Amino acid sequence: MKKVLIITYYWPPSGGPGVQRVLKFAKYLPQFGWQPIVLTVKDGEYPAIDETLERDIPAECKVFKTKSIEPFAVYKFFQKGKKTEKKINTFVMADSKKSLFSKITKFIRANFFIPDARIGWYPFAVKKGREIVKNEGIDLIFSSSPPHSLQLIAQKIAQKTGLPWVADFRDPWSDFFIMSDNYQTNLAQRISRSLELKVLTRTNAFITVSKFLAEKYQSKTQNACWIHNGFDDFHEKKEPSVTFRIKYLGSMSKLQVPENFIRTISKLENIDIDFFGNFDGELEKSMVRHHCTNIRLHGYIPLNQVKAEIKNADLLLLTIPSKNGEGILTGKLFQLLGSGNRILCISNDDNKEIREIITHANIGETFNYQEDVQQFLENEIKNWQIGQIPKPNFDYINQFHRKNLTQKLVGIFEQYIG
Repeated sequence: MKKVLIITYYWPPSGGPGVQRVLKFAKYLPQFGWQPIVLTVKDGEYPAIDETLERDIPAECKVFKTKSIEPFAVYKFFQKGKKTEKKINTFVMADSKKSLFSKITKFIRANFFIPDARIGWYPFAVKKGREIVKNEGIDLIFSSSPPHSLQLIAQKIAQKTGLPWVADFRDPWSDFFIMSDNYQTNLAQRISRSLELKVLTRTNAFITVSKFLAEKYQSKTQNACWIHNGFDDFHEKKEPSVTFRIKYLGSMSKLQVPENFIRTISKLENIDIDFFGNFDGELEKSMVRHHCTNIRLHGYIPLNQVKAEIKNADLLLLTIPSKNGEGILTGKLFQLLGSGNRILCISNDDNKEIREIITHANIGETFNYQEDVQQFLENEIKNWQIGQIPKPNFDYINQFHRKNLTQKLVGIFEQYIG
């Protein structure tokens, strides 16, 4: 087998969306003649813990872990007065605007830890990465971010070893929507953009998660392409229910709170509505404003439970950030696609790519944050009652299976191996 050094911060037992793209690539790479050799962090600061994901690590995969300096752990110690549990199960996130301490720590993180607070992993990862290349006979380096500081690690290892390097951005770097709330100075922004440009111009190939983002980055690098996120095996028959079941799975920032949906469902009866994940405090405020009492909020659940909840939904809610959300195709979208269940997506008007995917899949509709969704919801409930639910276009959907996407990644790898 050819060998690829995969550099990733998020790796099991890390949970959350950041781990799944790289883990699923690693799962299927051996089937295409590539052995994954993973370099990751030991005892990282993760959004959640999901030990069930370890089942997806293939037997051929070797994993090396190094220590890291984690300034965020110090921040959480002072914020909460004690060491934080690794397993996160709170479902309402704090409103940072109410806390001066949170504003100060955000400013420090944005301006003193560039490009991000994971930069403390750099010296340990570079040293270990060079050892792995020497001892394992690595053919190619693959790095997937965020955190984008690990791209600097990959850049240094590639520079020192002369190996081809493929960089993967799951989220934008300097133009990501969450950066608008980070109080970053102009100087810090210039430094971050400079580091980003060096990565983009020195990597052999650049991959991102959507066509829109790939085209946007083509002004900075000529080697931009895209591989969408995907899903594993779904398409399972759901369990019958006497009530119409609506479910939301995943975190929700204040830029994703769907006022139009909450206003509408507060008027509906005989439906089950469950939200699973971590939510900004603005969600509960919206529920209070619209006297919405029929949404049940739950905490984070592991991926195997996520799949069960997705399978047994009659309608799946997906929200994309309302600000700078162009080209943001979350991994959650493709998980929902794989289920074959109906989707209500709320995004902004500029996100044409997600509208195109949902339309071609014949699996639901996309609305902006100002549009009324009442007619759509009433139609979905009526179709469910009479058993006339539109059939998904699985011929189109199956292109997003993780195995097919890994084959596309291997095609990129092979271009740089002599």
